[in-house]
Amino acid sequence: AISNAGLTPTIFEAATSLGGMWNPELSRCWSSLHTNLSRFTCSFSDSPWHGEKSDFLSQRSVSQYLEKYANQNLGPGCIRLGTCVQNVCRTDDRRFKVTWKDQGEALNTEIFDFVIIATGFFAQNSMPDICDLENFEGLSIHSQSYRCPTDFTGKRVAVIGSSFSSAEIAAEVAPVAEQVVNIAPRPSWVLPHCLPTSPHAPSTPFLPMDVLFYRRNPAGSTATDTNVQAEYRKKNEYFSSLLDSVDYDPMKPFRTPDDLNSPPYVAISDTYSNLANCGRIEIVIGRVVGASKKSLLVSEREATSK
Repeated sequence: AISNAGLTPTIFEAATSLGGMWNPELSRCWSSLHTNLSRFTCSFSDSPWHGEKSDFLSQRSVSQYLEKYANQNLGPGCIRLGTCVQNVCRTDDRRFKVTWKDQGEALNTEIFDFVIIATGFFAQNSMPDICDLENFEGLSIHSQSYRCPTDFTGKRVAVIGSSFSSAEIAAEVAPVAEQVVNIAPRPSWVLPHCLPTSPHAPSTPFLPMDVLFYRRNPAGSTATDTNVQAEYRKKNEYFSSLLDSVDYDPMKPFRTPDDLNSPPYVAISDTYSNLANCGRIEIVIGRVVGASKKSLLVSEREATSK
């Protein structure tokens, strides 16, 4: 967009290669990870996917796509790899002085007219504060360090969280682990990648979830409800209708009336719900508040036993 406006961007990238979390060399996600968005929407508008057979894209495919797009659309020298920005400050003439460190640890500065901060939020992991976790004798890792399910063959595994990574990892590990317990602070809507075009008629064609959600309302736009809780309830009831249409909601026994008036939380997995419904994944709604040598202490939410 900046280049199309006639400007010449300078992009500082701390890594030595492109792709961010999708770059296999940076080891920020597991190799079997695929996009939650389909190839129909997970692309730049001027560069659709060609020759890709899968609707949902692998880590390596996304990395190669991003590198190819950069090579085709950004001029030489636009991207400075291996440069870690240290400081940005205003100059006396209201421009910006950017200070960065190169791979040789040397500090450099340059003046720019505009600055766009687009650092993302996956560069550093965030671990929950669990009392006495250092006493736990088992393996304790962040999802960013997860690589493959076979590392947990025959193990009792607790997966903490209620969003995308927790659902995907629990579903991958469950077939080989002795036991998987998903400890979630709240119920989430675990959606499959594809859904029926009409939740009230599940025999209708299935579409990738993002294509279904991004369709224009055929009746035209309507005014947004000014009551925030009413808007939350409307969205939660919509997700409920989607999952009811495919009998796909293992979190249903844990939901309370208050949950429908709260912000909806979504995860995506094609196998999590079936594994939970058949007992391969045990769901506990609560928060981990402590650890001992061989167990975790969970503060469970009231009225959420299954």
